[in-house]
Amino acid sequence: MRLSNKREVARVLGVAAHPLRLDLLEAFSVGTVRSPTEAALLLGEPLGNVRHHVRLLESEGFLEGLAEGSTQSLSGYRATARARELVETLAALA
Repeated sequence: MRLSNKREVARVLGVAAHPLRLDLLEAFSVGTVRSPTEAALLLGEPLGNVRHHVRLLESEGFLEGLAEGSTQSLSGYRATARARELVETLAALA
């Protein structure tokens, strides 16, 4: 992650400042498509909390919803390249 755009860096750090969002980013960044229900079970967190944070991560461009079938119903979410880059950057700092 480049630090040339300080506003964008501050925005990304704000998103990453919540422990559940970090857990979700890691869970989705392994390349697995997951539903919020699957993520909640995996992390042992309440589904309502997970849904809230998944929606926020999607709105910020870290997760993308995947549609399937003729009805285009949502089948789950996966991490974007932006999310994987953030996870890798944070892992290097740890």
